[in-house]
Amino acid sequence: MPNPQPGFHRLAAAIVIGAVFFLAYGRASAQTPDVRNGDGRVSEFYTWTGAIPKPGTPLRTEALPPTLGLAGATGVRFLYASTDGVDGTSRVAVSGALFVPAGTAPRGGWPVIAWAHGTVGIADICAPSWSARSYRDVAYLQTWLAQGYAIVATDYQGLGTPGVHPYLNARSEAYSVLDSVRAALTLEPSFAHRIVIVGQSQGAGAAFATAGYASRYAPDLDLRGTVATGIPYFAPDAPSASPSDPTAVDPGIAYIFYSCSACSRTIRRSSRPTCSPRRPFRSSSRRDRRASRRSKTTSRSRA
Repeated sequence: MPNPQPGFHRLAAAIVIGAVFFLAYGRASAQTPDVRNGDGRVSEFYTWTGAIPKPGTPLRTEALPPTLGLAGATGVRFLYASTDGVDGTSRVAVSGALFVPAGTAPRGGWPVIAWAHGTVGIADICAPSWSARSYRDVAYLQTWLAQGYAIVATDYQGLGTPGVHPYLNARSEAYSVLDSVRAALTLEPSFAHRIVIVGQSQGAGAAFATAGYASRYAPDLDLRGTVATGIPYFAPDAPSASPSDPTAVDPGIAYIFYSCSACSRTIRRSSRPTCSPRRPFRSSSRRDRRASRRSKTTSRSRA
């Protein structure tokens, strides 16, 4: 049985390591449209030019066109303030959609499902609030609406709105989900303060991260549960040649290239980099560095 060439595995490992480095050390650029980031080809609704208020604040709304709506619900596209999940401090505008079930809300309001979508791409035109949703996603959302849930569906940071979409950045996705719910609760008095997070694929990672960040970032939200299906996982040897056709490429590598693309446009060198080619793993404390120098001095003395 032919084996994949070693160079392919090294390439895959390098891509994964680069993506992990991005998740840990990336810095986001300002919300200035840049076609190299996949920005543009959406309406002016998605570009917020004013000051951005505190996270979770609604910025503006408009009705979803019928082609993007769901049966038996009122669909609204909305823009809201959030925190840049890459640098953890800057404020950004994020887009999304909400769906209000038809009829009269039950006592206490409609319970809310915060929907975290799966991979759709990294360009603005891929944002679910701008493009049509997949048949599977529509089936999911329609089922929950029929059961009496309202839906809040973020697009995620940089997807629809200007700036890089930090694909698979856990904190970025978590902040986008949590602030979308905050904004929706302000926009819709009929929504209950009872939230369940549901995500699939990329969204499963987002849902998992949202549950983890919620107590610190959004303790004001009453999260009742989390459902995550198909959480993505990358291993260095994941992309491999087909046993029957060694020239075939695993289509899953496209997801890694999404991460790599976001990584290449998001990492910025700092004045004191944590990693460098000469020193791959820098000591994390002065005490460690002093101990390292003492060890080198002792070794030279013995020599």
